[in-house]
Amino acid sequence: MTKNNHENDIIKKKYFIDMKLDELGDKTIDAARQAIDRLEVSTGFDNFKNTTSKTLEKFRKELLVTKNAKGGMLSISTIEHVLPPLQRFFRWLRREAGYKRKLEALDIRHLSLGKKERRQLQTLRKIKEYYTIEEVNLALNFNPKNDVEMRDRAIIATLACTAMRHESLITVKIGHFDIKRHVIIQDPQTMKTKNSKLINTRLIPIDESIVQIVLDWVRYAKEELGFTDNDPLFPKELLQHDEYKQFIGGTALSRNHIESHNVIPVIIKRVFEKVELPYNNPHSFRDMLTNYIVANYGIQEAAALSLNLGHENLAITLGNYYQPSPEQQFDILSKIGKAKKADEANSELMEYVRMQMEKEKLRGN
Repeated sequence: MTKNNHENDIIKKKYFIDMKLDELGDKTIDAARQAIDRLEVSTGFDNFKNTTSKTLEKFRKELLVTKNAKGGMLSISTIEHVLPPLQRFFRWLRREAGYKRKLEALDIRHLSLGKKERRQLQTLRKIKEYYTIEEVNLALNFNPKNDVEMRDRAIIATLACTAMRHESLITVKIGHFDIKRHVIIQDPQTMKTKNSKLINTRLIPIDESIVQIVLDWVRYAKEELGFTDNDPLFPKELLQHDEYKQFIGGTALSRNHIESHNVIPVIIKRVFEKVELPYNNPHSFRDMLTNYIVANYGIQEAAALSLNLGHENLAITLGNYYQPSPEQQFDILSKIGKAKKADEANSELMEYVRMQMEKEKLRGN
C-alpha cells in the first residue's frame, strides 16, 4: 500500500510554512499534520485534487465509528481535534493554484459534526477526574528528604494554585517570579507560552499552606542553592550511576531546565501515589481551580481566574473546564429556591459590567 503521495507532500510542506508565517504555534501545526495524515491514510494517499464532498463525508463517518486504544468510541474532544484543522487546510487549499474550484465551500462543511452526531457523542461524555484541594494537601503533607523531593512538592503546589500549563512550567526562570506580589510573569520572549502570549499569573490562595510551599521553594533555591534570576525555577535533576553504571534519578538538582514536559506527569504520579491517589493529568488542575472558584465565588473571581489561565474571556474557561458531575448538577438545582435572590445576583453581575466599562473608558482617554 502506498504510504505517501509526492504531490500531496509538496503542498503540505507549503501549508505548514504558511502556518508558521501566520505565527501559529507548534502544537497547532502538529495537530494539523496529524489530522491531514489521518485523512490520507483513510483515502489511501489519494491526491488532494481528487477530494470530493463524498470523500470528506466518508472520512467524518469513519471517525464516528473508530475505536480508541481502550476499545471505546472516540470522544467528541478527539474528533474535534481532527475535523477543524482539516477544514482550515481545505479552505487554504482552495486558494492555491491547481486546487482552485476543486472543492466548494459547501463541500468542506462535511467536515463538521451534525447536531445529531454531536448529541450522540455527548451522551457518552466522561466525567472529568481532578483532585480536590483536600487531596492536594494530603499529597503535599510530607517532609522532603532531598532537593529533588523539595522541587517535586513545589511543582505540585504551583500547579495547584496557578494551573499553569506544564509546557510553560518547565521554562519558568527564577526571574519570572515576583515573590512580593506572588506573581509569575509568563514572558513569551524568555519562556514557552501558548500562542506566545504574555500571561500574568498570580498564586491563588486556595490554601495558604500550598502557597507557602511555593514561596519557601523560591527562597530555598535562591538562598541555599545559590540560583540566580536566569536559572530555572524547577530545574532538572542530576542523574547518577548505580552499581551497574546505569543512569538513575538522583537526589540533587542541576542548573538546567527540565527538557521534556513529559517529566511533569511522572512527578505528579509519584507524589500522589504516595498517598494512594490515582494519577490525573497536569491539565486537570485547571478543572480543579475552575470548579472550585465557580462553586465558591462570584463572577469577578471567575473572570480573574480566566485571565490567570491566559484566556481571552470567561466563556473559554467555563466551556473547557467547568463541568459539574451529575450529583453536583442535581444538588445545585435543588437549591435554586434557597439561592441568592435574583436582584442580588443581577446587581453583582451589573457591578462587574460597570467596572469593565469604566476600564474601557480609561483606555479610550
